[in-house]
Amino acid sequence: MIKIRQVTIPVGNNDLTATISKPDIAKGIVIFSHGLGSGRFSPRNVKIANRLQDAGFATLLCDLHDKQELDSEGIQFNIQEMALRLEIIVLWLKNQTQYEMLHPALFGSSTGAAAAIKVASELDGVIKALVCRGGRIEFAKEFIDKVSSPTLLIVGELDFHLLEVHRKMFNRLNAKKELAIIPGATHLFEEPKKLDEVAKISIEWFDKFLNHPDPEFNQTEHKDSVDR
Repeated sequence: MIKIRQVTIPVGNNDLTATISKPDIAKGIVIFSHGLGSGRFSPRNVKIANRLQDAGFATLLCDLHDKQELDSEGIQFNIQEMALRLEIIVLWLKNQTQYEMLHPALFGSSTGAAAAIKVASELDGVIKALVCRGGRIEFAKEFIDKVSSPTLLIVGELDFHLLEVHRKMFNRLNAKKELAIIPGATHLFEEPKKLDEVAKISIEWFDKFLNHPDPEFNQTEHKDSVDR
């Protein structure tokens, strides 16, 4: 069964709302970092989060901006602020008794991937794995060579601009790394079954690098239907 909690995380003068979904026994927790203008109800991220939960991972989806900020006409992308908030969320999780034993990983998309790269570069040894889906990782070029977390970059074959960016940034990564190019996919992976491919390879990556705290864990025990 998947236990779902709505939590409020204090970040500076803001209270950000997050949804934490956790299997009875979880391998680790994947924290999502979405792009500006998106949120914890993003259909693409929710779909991938559900697949991760089915595979035995806890997930945290958070609105990195509150409603007042999103309603402001002057809001602009600020990787420094997004990364600061994401880092606070990671450290908040580590101080929660029910989650402190779960190794954290990051799943970034669009501009949120740049923030995830910055956080991974700063929390050396804390972030156990990083996946970026269609990320605007060029905004994190000054941080990417400082990342030590195993990193999977996912980009669509037909996302021509970002494909070139990903190849350049991949060469600068010094961590364990992989570049996955999804055939026939564009930036949002909206083509049939392409998002399923993203979920599959993301699960495989997290399975490699997130250690479950219970050595007796057997994934076959967790194929029951879940409450959502």
